[in-house]
Amino acid sequence: MLYMTIMEQTALLARMNQLLGQLEQMAGEILR
Repeated sequence: MLYMTIMEQTALLARMNQLLGQLEQMAGEILR
């Protein structure tokens, strides 16, 4: 289903932001 509720979109964005944060942290540790 293409249409998502505001709640679902917000949860998805929060989830993506969390994953991006984890990736940044990992990259930072590798590059350090």
